[in-house]
Amino acid sequence: PTTAQHAAEDMLGRVPLIIDGGPCDVGVESTVLDMTASPPVLLRPGGVTAEMLENAIGGVALHPAVLRGLEDGEQARSPGMKYRHYAPSATVFVFEGSKKTVAKTINSRYDEYNKGFQKTVIFCDAKSAPLYAGKDVRVLGAGMREVSRSLFSELRLADDKKCRVLLFHYTDDMGLAVKNRILRAAGK
Repeated sequence: PTTAQHAAEDMLGRVPLIIDGGPCDVGVESTVLDMTASPPVLLRPGGVTAEMLENAIGGVALHPAVLRGLEDGEQARSPGMKYRHYAPSATVFVFEGSKKTVAKTINSRYDEYNKGFQKTVIFCDAKSAPLYAGKDVRVLGAGMREVSRSLFSELRLADDKKCRVLLFHYTDDMGLAVKNRILRAAGK
């Protein structure tokens, strides 16, 4: 959760008190690194990026489950790999690739889903937003820091608005932690 209100919604009745320290600065907070391996293995990307880790300690390997989820029978090496955490009620589709190709696909899907009377929202960064003029778009911010800070709040807002389909335009500028969280929201 990124706010005390989100924590209250998630933990209703399970904790006696929640102290509100304001919204989280990062949003996709926890980075989990397995230091028992050589090189260390990034199990869950977060606010401390792979690049920051590499600059501080040298080579870091990326666990394959970060981008594909756990396979049947595969053991989770960290709780962040196993649990879905917050995921919206809506069906989530993630698109990445060349900007024009992704925009064409998302615009087509948006029109298709809206014809079927399914409330559909496009999630993207500020640079991609002009590609979706006239559509219901949630701009997550400009750059990795802003996108990661707003991601969970925007997913919750989509739930509050009873959205049925979320079309997510992922760009590399959003960072690995955002990619990991949206793939998990999409059930991967």
